[in-house]
Amino acid sequence: MEDSGMLREMLTMKISNWESIKYSEGICCPNPECDNDGYYDDARNILGWCETPSGFMYVCECNKCFTKYRFHGVTGSYKFNFNKFASSFLLSVLLQKDKDDPSCIDILRCIKSKDEPVELKEE
Repeated sequence: MEDSGMLREMLTMKISNWESIKYSEGICCPNPECDNDGYYDDARNILGWCETPSGFMYVCECNKCFTKYRFHGVTGSYKFNFNKFASSFLLSVLLQKDKDDPSCIDILRCIKSKDEPVELKEE
């Protein structure tokens, strides 16, 4: 059964031109001139996500040098499982939002319904 809330939330943040965005092996900024090697969420802003031949990835911007980069953010087969990726991604987005932001409720609903399969189709 398709969860239209999760799909709607995810599609608004999908980034198509992933080839032009630097890839990072880890979650830290890949810019060799930047010393922002923080593993905490406040080291980067999540801009969206992308779908690549090697799986789904977060698209972020470094808070120090503003380099845009992408990384998997999930391990193993989760990078190819849209539901697992989406739940992890939406939780990360939620953690970066102001807790009084009304969209937090919608994101929590999407995460809660993560066990139901979601088919990724653009409208």
